[in-house]
This record gives sequence, structure tokens and C-alpha cells, in this order.
Amino acid sequence: MLVGLANAWWTQVRDRPEEDLERLAAAKNLTWSVFHQGDYAEATAILRGVHTVQARVLGPEDPVTLETAHNLASSISAHGPGEHAEAETMQREVHAAQGGPRS
Repeated sequence: MLVGLANAWWTQVRDRPEEDLERLAAAKNLTWSVFHQGDYAEATAILRGVHTVQARVLGPEDPVTLETAHNLASSISAHGPGEHAEAETMQREVHAAQGGPRS
């Protein structure tokens, strides 16, 4: 049911400008559904697009952008051990931007 709702929301807003905040929220919501279906590549692709737009529109250190970066790192990590370096780098950047200690 959640997948159907996510798809329905996305269908309603996907033709809006990519900077539209509801479109971004719907895409992020769709990612959650796709990820939990095991399609990590699709989830990662959607999140990369959302993150790029959020960084441009909201700023790279906006809490919403950072949350998406965290989710993107988790999605990248789910691809397997070969992707962990990129995911770890992204998580460190998120942590540093949130005011955590730098490593």
C-alpha cells in the first residue's frame, strides 16, 4: 500500500519544476519505497537527483539537504562493500556539516 501511495504522489507532482519542494518531497518518499523493495540502484539514482537539486535550492548545509545526503550514503552503502568508501566519505561530510568533530 505504501508503494502505491508513493507512486500516486509522485505521479501527481513529477511534471512540476525540479525545484518544487513538494516534488522533491515526493521523490524522496518514492525513494524510500523503492529502497525497501530492494532496488538500491534506483533509490540511489533518485536520491542523487534530489540531493543535487536540494543543495542548489536549499544550500548544501541545510538540514533537509543533509538528511538527504545521509539517506543517499545509506543507499550507496546498500550496494555492497565496493561502495562503502563513497558512502563513508559522504557520511563524514554530513557529520562535519552538522557540527561534529572532523576526522
